[in-house]
Amino acid sequence: MEILFYKRHLLIYSLFGVVAFCFLAAYEGDGGMWLTTAGLMLDVTGLVQLNISGLFRSNLDHYENDPKNFPHGPPSVMMREIMAEDHHFEALAWLKRKLFMEPHTGFLIIVLGCLVQIAGAWVR
Repeated sequence: MEILFYKRHLLIYSLFGVVAFCFLAAYEGDGGMWLTTAGLMLDVTGLVQLNISGLFRSNLDHYENDPKNFPHGPPSVMMREIMAEDHHFEALAWLKRKLFMEPHTGFLIIVLGCLVQIAGAWVR
């Protein structure tokens, strides 16, 4: 499970890297095309974030299928947040909580992607 968690982090960070590359390419070259691409990639990143945060599927399946380690069922939302926090670096804990636990962030990323696509349609 821990490996899958880090693969999800890598996926989100990679998608943000592609978005950053698109913004740099828009600055250097054909702005409209690259801004539209960046907007679409932000939309994809938002959908991936919504999936990771558990909007599309139950994040609790692995707890329910493992009665030996979790005899009383899945942990509460508060316990999952405590388990996911990195108490050494508050800013990093805040970023992880926003990126991987809150579906609201995915919605905001999708809205930002749509706005960037609109901007890309008007830039020549």
